[in-house]
Amino acid sequence: MIDQIEVGIQTRLNDLAKANAFKIKCETYGGELDDNLLEELTQKAPGFWVVFTGGKPVRKISRGKYEWQVNFVVIAAAKSMHQEHSRQGGREGLILGAYNLILFAHSGLEGFLPDGCSQALEPKQITNLFNARIESEYLAIYSVTFSCRFIWERVPDATLDDLESIFHSSKPYVGEAASDETPTIDSDITQTETP
Repeated sequence: MIDQIEVGIQTRLNDLAKANAFKIKCETYGGELDDNLLEELTQKAPGFWVVFTGGKPVRKISRGKYEWQVNFVVIAAAKSMHQEHSRQGGREGLILGAYNLILFAHSGLEGFLPDGCSQALEPKQITNLFNARIESEYLAIYSVTFSCRFIWERVPDATLDDLESIFHSSKPYVGEAASDETPTIDSDITQTETP
């Protein structure tokens, strides 16, 4: 579900940018703001990066079924030769600044209901992450936090081991021969519940 929401946000921003003829792209990012991201943002700005930052259950519906409130951050990055333009934009709209991107993300995502959500995206916070010169350009990075809700129901996963038995082998590692001539003993130990 989390991946569907993340992709939904990414697709929404990319579609809106294309419809408005903005040369910006939205990507996903799984980490935190670090040197690798700063280098990527410097090369690709202006643009957006979507990050899932966490969530918590807010309501129990039934056994194994909860409504979760989750947060996604849209990182908005812009650059310019002038510090003010990296934040505010400039040259009569030819340079998109971080503030333009924040407004674009806010207006494009507020009230957007990604597939599977029980509550639409709601803006929560804007944070200044970085404003400084990187080599010959100024880079302005802000985060816009959105929250939404969805129902998460525990569903048995057939790909997970059922833990009905535990495999045991006298070999140090499965697939390796024993170091001496002692015969290898392999067994499945059946698990039973005791009251």
